[in-house]
Amino acid sequence: MKIKQAVLDAVVAHAQREDPNECCGFIAVRDGVAEKAYRIKNVADQQPRPAPLRSAFYLDPMQQLMVTQVIEDSGAQVGVLYHSHPRSAGEPSQTDLNWAKQMPGVEWLIVGLRGGDVDARSWRIEDAKASEVPIEIIESG
Repeated sequence: MKIKQAVLDAVVAHAQREDPNECCGFIAVRDGVAEKAYRIKNVADQQPRPAPLRSAFYLDPMQQLMVTQVIEDSGAQVGVLYHSHPRSAGEPSQTDLNWAKQMPGVEWLIVGLRGGDVDARSWRIEDAKASEVPIEIIESG
């Protein structure tokens, strides 16, 4: 994945701001470059749940549609879904592996925040199997 430094910084800042809850959003990709992050409300955190179930994300359906339209109207595509793992590494969970079937062909950028350390990693998930995609940071411009 080629990503502008400012976009990665925005995603990491979003993850840190939402901690201890998960954040989520889309990243617009144009000509193979992740160029703009769009926050999407995590509606999974609207209702209190016991601690083991608190860390989850579910994209607000209406906002998801609106953001998708804005990205496509700009001539880009939804190329990356991002979210955070506040208490673990930037690796797909079993839930992520299962949920990825709903968004085929989209990379997953996961920002792990375990112990306060930032672990941002990108993944392709197909058939409930993840393979890491190297992140190449490019200067914004």
